[in-house]
Amino acid sequence: MHQRAQLSVSLSCLGDNFEQLGKLAPSNDLLFMVKANGYGHGMLSIVDYSFRECSITQFGCASLDEAIDLRRATPSLHYELYVFSDTQLAYQEKRELYLNYRLLPVVSSLSDLQALLGDKSCRHLPISLKFNTGMNRLGIEQSEVEGVLAALKSAGRKSIYHLMSHFALASDSKDAASPHPFCHQQYSSFQEIKRELTAAGIAIERTSMANSGAIEQNFALDESHIRPGLMLYGPSALSVGHRQNSRWRGKNISTFESSVLKLFPVSAGDVIGYGATPIEQDGIVAILPIGYGDGLSRRYQGVELQFDGVPGIFWGRVNMDLAQIFFAGKSDANQFKVGQEMKIWEQDSSRVLSIADQMETIPYEVFTQLTSRVARNYI
Repeated sequence: MHQRAQLSVSLSCLGDNFEQLGKLAPSNDLLFMVKANGYGHGMLSIVDYSFRECSITQFGCASLDEAIDLRRATPSLHYELYVFSDTQLAYQEKRELYLNYRLLPVVSSLSDLQALLGDKSCRHLPISLKFNTGMNRLGIEQSEVEGVLAALKSAGRKSIYHLMSHFALASDSKDAASPHPFCHQQYSSFQEIKRELTAAGIAIERTSMANSGAIEQNFALDESHIRPGLMLYGPSALSVGHRQNSRWRGKNISTFESSVLKLFPVSAGDVIGYGATPIEQDGIVAILPIGYGDGLSRRYQGVELQFDGVPGIFWGRVNMDLAQIFFAGKSDANQFKVGQEMKIWEQDSSRVLSIADQMETIPYEVFTQLTSRVARNYI
């Protein structure tokens, strides 16, 4: 069926990526990050396929509301669902929701831990702790380990279900054999925290620190779990200039396409769109019925891509509902027709990485900014 814009998601490609990841990290359990609507791909369908077809049983969301929506949509599926960031543990009525919806909060502050342990209704809720090892965002401070131990002891808790931290520079590498030195510094701090807790008699059931960038560089895989996100959707998580050091060769699981709404010749000196951007040479312009209302950022202006082998460039300002692609000359572009599909990105991950690099952003943003106006089609 013709769509003005659609994201076609290949679930079989996701399955292939799981298989490849299993070869890179065969000894680790997998906690799959599906926050931000499955990185823009549709969280419900991603989770359903991952659970039913790929036997993935642990998932991660960013917020309590996001996790509740997912659990409500999949009441018959028995998987673990972590809430990583906006846990709202300070509020008693919110803590009850973790019990009602079988959710696992990742506790990132000593005050939240004390609130959770002080709530008798949560006495059987597994404790997952995130420590700050240098990213200085969320996380219990290493200097607060004694406070953590005191809180656990006071509540009669003798174990931590999942101990975590997060790398700040896993997207960068020192060389082909090693990630950024700051990753080593953080990982050393994480090991110190583990030793302090275990020396005090606390059992730690699970540990994780490796995100996509770390996994790609074979780092921090000595823990029980890994927490991949972007890589399973296809692209490398490493920054431009560092990707040559990645072990990852994933397939992009989505194709984003629109169709030509209007096609017309232009001459040098003509202007187009808001701001009256001048055309620099003769050619053909294709108008696409997508814009920033669909998640096609204004930063697409100037992005160069190949369309069916013909080089084109997003010319002029991206509007709320429309974008213009300019093709220099007229002979090659004559192959295009009104109604013809135009792929913005496809299953070759290098294409979406190129888009992100040209916009001076990251593929995370390119994926997640797609709005509900873009139809999702699962194949």
